[in-house]
Amino acid sequence: TDLNGNYIFVNPAFCKMVGYSNDELLEMNEVDIKLPFDDSDQFRQLICKDKSILIVELNSKFFKINKSEFILDIARDVTERRLSEEKLLASEDKFHKAFHSSPVALGITSLANGSFIELNESLSHLLEYSFDEVMGHTTIELNIWSRQADRFSYIDALKKDGFIHNKELIIRCKSGKYKTVLMSSEIINIEGNPCMLSTLFDITKIKQIERAKIETQRLSAIGEMSASIAHDFNNSLQAILGNLELATYKSDFPEAKMKLINTAKTLVVDAASRVQKLQKFGGKTESNSEYLQIDLNNILIDVVNQTKPLWKGEAEKKGITIDLVSKFDDGIEIHGNANELRTAIYNILKNSIEALYKSGQIIIETRKKSEGIFVTITDTGMGMSEATRIKIFEPFFSTKGLELGRGLGMSGVYAVIAEHKGKVYVKESELGVGTTIEILFPVSPKN
Repeated sequence: TDLNGNYIFVNPAFCKMVGYSNDELLEMNEVDIKLPFDDSDQFRQLICKDKSILIVELNSKFFKINKSEFILDIARDVTERRLSEEKLLASEDKFHKAFHSSPVALGITSLANGSFIELNESLSHLLEYSFDEVMGHTTIELNIWSRQADRFSYIDALKKDGFIHNKELIIRCKSGKYKTVLMSSEIINIEGNPCMLSTLFDITKIKQIERAKIETQRLSAIGEMSASIAHDFNNSLQAILGNLELATYKSDFPEAKMKLINTAKTLVVDAASRVQKLQKFGGKTESNSEYLQIDLNNILIDVVNQTKPLWKGEAEKKGITIDLVSKFDDGIEIHGNANELRTAIYNILKNSIEALYKSGQIIIETRKKSEGIFVTITDTGMGMSEATRIKIFEPFFSTKGLELGRGLGMSGVYAVIAEHKGKVYVKESELGVGTTIEILFPVSPKN
């Protein structure tokens, strides 16, 4: 073109590109068919004769012929390339939005060293790290894998198959807590580097529910067995006691022998009491105790006073200070037996006191919600292992040894709360941190 943009010469390829003949173009100015594109000097849009639009990459050179000045334009059709780039950008934008707005935890890490390349807010929340705390660091540096051997075996399986679906793993969060997740991964390439795109689904609560179901089934089985044994044992005890009564009826035994017989009677009655606890645990007997409408807060106050020698006197002798805090909602009433509930809560509180091997705190709370009436006892003691947590309500299970406990305290608690149509469970427990035991009574005139 000349400096005014009038076409002076066009080659056949340009004519074919825009659909105009050579003669038609020589009668035209470049403004007739050229449009700007993306504010770029390198790219232009060309309006073809059939009104279609082409995107061309334009290289222009200024030159002179016999003192006449011209501009040489070399146009290359890049329409398909540019459209592909636009689609790719649109696809990347959609992926970016889907990735970061997904409620599922998503992350991209280097397959070579495990360094984070990208993660969404859901993964950040799951790991308890901020975005900046994670980016550029490896999963090994952040100590996310609970066992490094798990990472090596996971990567080996991923390299072998190219993908992994729903592998159950345990990860470690920033706080040090462990979570159970289902992890799925695929290998993707980013700028020629193999990376791992992973999704993590937190199943910690689901696993807790599964363990609770197993625990319930175990307790039910033990209850059935203990009730059956208790029934037979109780018959034997009644026979022994009956024979002792007959033996002493209108008999003039020496004082020393009567003392031995009376001791035997006491032991039989004591054994019968323990058998009754087993029968209650098995749910095979109905309590004959009187049930009345009672103030649960008053029961808890009674128990606090009854245990004061333990959490105040004995603790202070050991150099331990226990801060016992009560947080009660008003109007906490249930239909129940005060004596049985006092005994049950006494056993829970006694365990909490004994769990405090150093100065700490015990918090007793009552709350009324739509689900029912909650009694929560939290201590900052030694906490429980998972094995202890599973067995805590089983009869004859004790962590105190035979000299200090027979293992009927918490099984008795379980039986009493069950009779009141309630539930008792370990809400939380962590070794070295403490334990929370929670009781739930249904909201009903007769529970």
